[in-house]
Amino acid sequence: MPRVTRPATDVSGTAGGEVRRSVVFWNCSRLFGSGGSPIEHALTLDDPDSRATRAQVSRKIEVMAAVLDAIAVAYGPPVLVGLVEIESSALAGEIAAAVRSAHLVDVDSLAEDETGLVLDGLNISLLVDTTAFPGPVRLRSHLIDRAFGTRDILEVDITVAPDRPPLSVFVNHWPSRLSSDGLARRHAAAHYAARLVNEKVRFTLREMWQAETAHLDIPTQDEAVKRARAPVLVMGDFNDEVFDASLAILDSTPDTSAVVDDLNLHGRTDRDRFVTYRDSSPRLYNPIWAYAAGGGSYYRSPRWRTYDQILLSRGLLEPRHAWPLQYVADSARIVDFTTVTLGDGSVYSLTNRGGKPIAYQPAKDRGCSDHFPVLAVFDTPVSL
Repeated sequence: MPRVTRPATDVSGTAGGEVRRSVVFWNCSRLFGSGGSPIEHALTLDDPDSRATRAQVSRKIEVMAAVLDAIAVAYGPPVLVGLVEIESSALAGEIAAAVRSAHLVDVDSLAEDETGLVLDGLNISLLVDTTAFPGPVRLRSHLIDRAFGTRDILEVDITVAPDRPPLSVFVNHWPSRLSSDGLARRHAAAHYAARLVNEKVRFTLREMWQAETAHLDIPTQDEAVKRARAPVLVMGDFNDEVFDASLAILDSTPDTSAVVDDLNLHGRTDRDRFVTYRDSSPRLYNPIWAYAAGGGSYYRSPRWRTYDQILLSRGLLEPRHAWPLQYVADSARIVDFTTVTLGDGSVYSLTNRGGKPIAYQPAKDRGCSDHFPVLAVFDTPVSL
């Protein structure tokens, strides 16, 4: 059973003819197959015997699926599951197939990456429940860290209906703290991610510029509000905490009112309206701030860390203007399960005796990842 200490709000069950579903992010902690990944080879040069066998990979996938099914019981079936540190889309597909509580499919099988990249190495994937999101999916990778040829930001646009804006999901894995220049690279990643979000919820200069007349066509208030309400989910292992500078660059805040009121467009002249609009950058609600005073998804001595986060745009906080999902207030969780029940009824340990998550230990048949999953709960119409 989950050992949740904050927040205390009940997020289980249904509400007003709706069903509650979860959005999950999880760092898989080096989930490699047994096929000889070049990155796995490089990481295990000093200990070749530590490379996973096929049976060990299957066991870890079984445990991950059991955790996602336990999340479904406690918080609602997962409709989106962001994964990082996973070797291939084939492994992502194995996890999706092993989950019994939702019809998950790895996003690589739903759409071809526009950049032509393939999932290979310490990478990123997204599982999507196709019964909840049957519409077309657009997939794009953004390489922001050249240390490895990996996906550092995975952009996925999911359509529900032609008359609704797509849900934009950005799955992130930012540069490590073990690198001497990691801080600067994380700040660069934050600026890049902020620009991607801005392009979803604000009219860009290129969109407003009318080349034929050399004139800026400033959106009306209604047009600007409609764009600002585009639903955006940003999730990931940021390798920084909620209060660090990189998350400030991303305009992350624990204040929902600041997110809902992030748009400023006024003035008598086009110039004044443009300046106020340009300067009203979008903000993202970060519910993991609730854990800033204590607790976290990852333990690095001497304390817990909040590296794993889920952030929401105003379109997922306001009453449904254009999108059928709505965030359930105070529902975000760091899911610190200490054990999970597997399909054969056995109880499997996910943590050490101190309650800290541990990577998979084949010799002891315990552990799964050194990161806990994080989630947020959403109300959705039953018909979705």
